Amino acid sequence: MKFFNTSLFILLGLCLTDICNHVEGRAVLSRKKRQLSSECNYIVVMDAGSTKTRATVYYITENFSEIGDIDDKKRQPGLSYYGNKQDQMNQMRMHLRELIDFAKNIVPTVCHEDTKLILKATAGLRQQPKSAADKIIREVKSVFATSGFRYRDDYVSIMSGVDE
Repeated sequence: MKFFNTSLFILLGLCLTDICNHVEGRAVLSRKKRQLSSECNYIVVMDAGSTKTRATVYYITENFSEIGDIDDKKRQPGLSYYGNKQDQMNQMRMHLRELIDFAKNIVPTVCHEDTKLILKATAGLRQQPKSAADKIIREVKSVFATSGFRYRDDYVSIMSGVDE
């Protein structure tokens, strides 16, 4: 059985209407390095695990026949570490901005506003008290809203154990 990168699983599992109709049955490339084109077919997925958050920048070919992850960056600790104290929230915001800046250095500037920025949190946040997890998610949404990337509130969520 082949192990799949969690971020790639999240990307495929999201079934975003402009992607999922074209991805099914197509080749998915892992770690394919390619020349960045001027086409804005990028997506940034953050996998917020219990011990780290990984931002992966994907490029989707024009005809949606291939999805390749261009690069990724991990940042420790996981979001659940930050709890709900204000000084910890400041650290978490810096953590997220570092990952966003990483993605901004890969995605061409002209494509930022067309590139979706998505975060899916896993078990670490599910195990937090609801009030703490909700506060963390609100902070993530606040940082993402000012990122310059394409963002909607439903792009940030805690995955259920079944979906994970």
